[in-house]
Amino acid sequence: MKKENARFNKDILGYAFALLATILWSGNYVIARRLYDQIPPISLASWRWAIAIVVLAPFAYRELKSEWGLIRKHLRYLCGTALLGITLLNTFVYIAGRSSEAIKLSIITAAAPVFTILFASHLFKEPITRRRGIGLSLSISGIFVLISGGNISNILELRFSNGDIWILLSAMSFSGYSILVKKKPIEMGNTTFLFSIFVLGWLFLLPFHFWEHQTQGDWVLTINVLGNLLYLALGASIVALFAWNKAVEFVGPSGAAIIYYTLPIFSSIEAAMFLRENLKVIHALSFLLIVSGIVIANRNTPKPVLT
Repeated sequence: MKKENARFNKDILGYAFALLATILWSGNYVIARRLYDQIPPISLASWRWAIAIVVLAPFAYRELKSEWGLIRKHLRYLCGTALLGITLLNTFVYIAGRSSEAIKLSIITAAAPVFTILFASHLFKEPITRRRGIGLSLSISGIFVLISGGNISNILELRFSNGDIWILLSAMSFSGYSILVKKKPIEMGNTTFLFSIFVLGWLFLLPFHFWEHQTQGDWVLTINVLGNLLYLALGASIVALFAWNKAVEFVGPSGAAIIYYTLPIFSSIEAAMFLRENLKVIHALSFLLIVSGIVIANRNTPKPVLT
């Protein structure tokens, strides 16, 4: 009985950690839309990771010192992971936020596992079974319903907004990142891994940050912008990632992923509260199609999620 109670308590705690991470990540899409006219997208991404690096550095120092050899050994892998997961993923979200609603951004992002399956099939020759084919078809239908606004002529004429294209690129980056995360060296600690990709991803962003500054000029650091930057750096980057790692430890990747699929729900609630966006029938329909397809395609397949 005690063993069962301990298992039950661990599960509850694991799902609570997953829920915390998901709620924190959902705010990323609201902020992408909220700040689109106050700070350029690359600057937003760059400062987010710069602050996260400064805050995490004192906690990572000791582990980094002992695992420096591992970093050098796996530098190419870390560079690829950082490029997709840090440099590109959220930068594309912030660019998309200039022209697409937060609700739409979060729903399309939830479809990232679709691209993960397609990439894994192409790169690693993983077979697409009949069940996976049905699931992929459902999810892709949900994506097209959303970005076309339910108008089939938009699909036939490929009339999609710039934001739709950028968020699809973000979802593809997320998929590639998820595949690479599965390859993380077992001997490398989570803090070393996270700090390393934070730093490398930020370094890759710097040239584009300087270019953006030269072409778009200065922006004003207001209390609102600073508060949102701190939320992204501390909440959506550090706290969420560590909470997610704990969730995976307690309930496994597949258990935590079930909670992650609720991300568009929280983003929709936050978008309604802070941005006055309305959840429409087409949002709900596309969300149901995408998530149903992912659940069918990935049943019994663990999926690590970091953002």
